[in-house]
Amino acid sequence: MELGEFLTAYSGYAHAERMRQRFELERTRLGSATIVMPWLEKRPTLQELMPFPWDAEARAEAEEITAEDIEQRRAQ
Repeated sequence: MELGEFLTAYSGYAHAERMRQRFELERTRLGSATIVMPWLEKRPTLQELMPFPWDAEARAEAEEITAEDIEQRRAQ
């Protein structure tokens, strides 16, 4: 295997591993919220209860889409 092939294979493996860990953390967050929610008066969202770095990234991506963008996409 050449170096470029190895780096490509490793990149794919590393991405899959990050996604697996992210899934496990999401499951932990949901389980924790299920246990804690009955004792909380204010019902925070899962992201407020246990924030993760990718929540901010997803929020930033969602904020980039404006109403004008939505209308343009509907027109297409």
